[in-house]
Parts: sequence; structure tokens; C-alpha cells
Amino acid sequence: MPVDAEPQLPVAVVDRILRYSSCDSIADQAFYARTSALLRTANTRLSKDLSTGRSGLPCDRRTRALQVFVNRLQQQDDTITRIDVSGEAFTPQQLDTLARAIAHHGPSSDICMNACSLGDAKAISVFEALMEKPRIIRLSFASNQLGKGSLRVLAKLIANQPEITHLDLSYNGFGEAGLHILMDALQGYPTLAHLRLRHCGLRTESLNMLQNLQSVREKSTAQNGISG
Repeated sequence: MPVDAEPQLPVAVVDRILRYSSCDSIADQAFYARTSALLRTANTRLSKDLSTGRSGLPCDRRTRALQVFVNRLQQQDDTITRIDVSGEAFTPQQLDTLARAIAHHGPSSDICMNACSLGDAKAISVFEALMEKPRIIRLSFASNQLGKGSLRVLAKLIANQPEITHLDLSYNGFGEAGLHILMDALQGYPTLAHLRLRHCGLRTESLNMLQNLQSVREKSTAQNGISG
């Protein structure tokens, strides 16, 4: 059935299904059995659209998908360990709601928001919200027009997260000035093993600074005038 022709479940019904995903009573089990098949056909993408990235949904479906996804995060759904909303465009209000839900979702530690057209202002709001997240292992914000302002906040976020192993900021043209801001946070960082800074407007001279990052085993800096 074409996506546009799929029946839509009301958000309240979806909420109830999610609430009773651990069914204790026979009545709850019966309700879940009757509605779960419809949920799969009508909203099978909604719980995945914003966790797999690049959904390409119309605005109304994206809003519904966001509601369902945020609901799952707020309910501490432990099946979500990686959050990938790459390629999605959010209003500032939607982004604030999502970022706060991510920040308070304990099971997830891998956050990917590539190509979300954030710019400095939106990126700052996301990074500030993530300050409250207890644990981040992987962080990817490639292709988001990050500038000095958001990089300063990101540097603070990195300093508050002692377990980051992967950081991808590729395709953000912050140049030498941006790299200097990041280096203050990355110098001596104990766990960072993979750093991707492709197409960031860096010069060959930056290679010396990056080599000082002793913990980093893999540095990807292609298309910067730097080999790697």
C-alpha cells in the first residue's frame, strides 16, 4: 500500500499502546493484540522515521512521527540505544522538545544529527540541552553549518562527557579558528579514538595539532589539504 494511503492511528491510541507495551492484565493483552497489527501497518514508520534518519516525510507525518518518537524516549524505551535523526528539518520548538527528550533518555548513548540544517543558533540549543545527558559515547553533527558559537558550547559539552569515543564534525566549514576552539576540549581527552573532520576548511598546518591528540587512533581529515 502506498505510504500516502496508509491509515493513521490517533496519537492517543499510539500512546496507549506504548503505555501498555508491558501488558500485565488479560484485558491489556487483548487490547494490545487487537491494535498492534494495525499499528504496524498504519504507523510502522512512525517509530522508525526519526530513529533511522532521512525519512522525507511531509510536515504533518513528521510531526506525528516526532510525537511518537519523543514519547518513546520519555518512557525510557531501552530498545533505543542509537538516535539518528539525520536529514530531518525541525522547527526550533520541535528541536527543543526532541533535544530535551534525548538528554533525559538514559539508554541512548549514540547521537547522530547529520545534515539537519542546524546552523549556530539551533546547534547551541541542542548542545546546551545535551549537557544534562548522563552519558554520550558517539556524537555526530556533520554538515550542520557549525560556527564558533556552537563550537564553544560543543567544547563545553565534550568536557562534561568523559566517555566519548567517536566524534564526527565533517562538512562544517569552521576552519582553523573552529579547530582551535575544539582543541582546547580535545587535548588530553582520554577516550576519543575516532575523529572525523573531513571538508572542514582546515589547512595542512592543522596536522601538527591533530597529531598531539594521543588517544585518537583514527583521524579522518580528507579534503582539507591534509592527508588522512
